[in-house]
Amino acid sequence: MKAWSQGGGVEGQRWGQLLRELGPGVQGEGLFPSRKQRRHQRKGCLLPAGVVGLNLWPQQPHGLYLLPPGAPFIELLPVKEGAQEEAASTVLLAEAQKGKEYELVLTNRTGLTRCRLGDVIRVVGAYNQCPVVRFVCRLGQALNVRGEDIQEHVFSEALGRAVGQWPGAKLLDHSCVESSILDSSEGSAPHYEVFVALRGLRNLSEENRDKLDHCLQEVSPRYKSSRFWGSVGPARVHLVGHGAFRELRAALAACPSDPFPPEMPRVLRHRHLAQCLQRRVLS
Repeated sequence: MKAWSQGGGVEGQRWGQLLRELGPGVQGEGLFPSRKQRRHQRKGCLLPAGVVGLNLWPQQPHGLYLLPPGAPFIELLPVKEGAQEEAASTVLLAEAQKGKEYELVLTNRTGLTRCRLGDVIRVVGAYNQCPVVRFVCRLGQALNVRGEDIQEHVFSEALGRAVGQWPGAKLLDHSCVESSILDSSEGSAPHYEVFVALRGLRNLSEENRDKLDHCLQEVSPRYKSSRFWGSVGPARVHLVGHGAFRELRAALAACPSDPFPPEMPRVLRHRHLAQCLQRRVLS
């Protein structure tokens, strides 16, 4: 069993003790894996959040989490389909509806009050009247240069398909940036700059690079239409060297005053972060 958690403070210590008492089969899984990432900023305050959910089904390939009652207090903010707008009010765990998507909102005993994490989950069932959810995406991690609105999970699906067509390649990490951030359009249509770290492949041919653009068109009708009319240019794929994403993580950790997602951001919004990867491009 795994715990989906944000450890830290007294609350994190209590959950850690509980997980140890549950036995050696219980594993902790952190939303904020690094020391600095275990702190969450809301209105200038860095505070621990506590354990969010428990994975009682580790054999499931895409991770199912049970949202338990108690501390931290969890509310769910409905997310409207096809938009990043939200409903006017939150719902309680008992009111969660199967098939609906929600953003997590936390309140804990150490001072975190109704903190919106930006993590979007989908309710897939219930266990002992507690909702069972699957992580979907993070708000603010969409690519959108001409209204095509490619969400994180849609892009990840396309990239997974493309990498599957690159002989011997295994994807280690990736991140994207809109061309306007790096001023890389050079008079051409705006596009995505995609940085990937791979194992088993030392060079990317033009044919392999083009496969990502084709896969994006397969998974997103809007992107396909934008490419057809020329309002969006083809995605440009760059292979980065060893240590590139480690340098990016160090740059993120060096700026604790800036809010950032709990995991490696898949869409970079700041030039200096994108340049960390741009400097390490191999091909």
